[in-house]
Amino acid sequence: MAGQDDMHPNPLEAGQQSAHNIKDPLDSYSLADRANKEKKEEKEDDQRRAAQGEVRPTAPAKSHGNEPSRGAITDEQLQKEDEERLRQKDESKKAKSNQ
Repeated sequence: MAGQDDMHPNPLEAGQQSAHNIKDPLDSYSLADRANKEKKEEKEDDQRRAAQGEVRPTAPAKSHGNEPSRGAITDEQLQKEDEERLRQKDESKKAKSNQ
């Protein structure tokens, strides 16, 4: 019966990539299909970002030889602060679990 499954692909993956807009309320996806599709898209986005590596907000401007905007500089500072806070929280959790 394995050959029979090959003849009938998963309906969510059949057809053209742009044939369905998951956000379209008139599309005939069931709620479960929409949820599965969105989870799959999120995983693919996460994998794509992980493969590309983390891009700093100031990197595009610097790579083009320009000075980063104030917003990009602020975003980078906030990102560094968030990373530091997360690192501190992880360390405190590890310290509490070792006690």
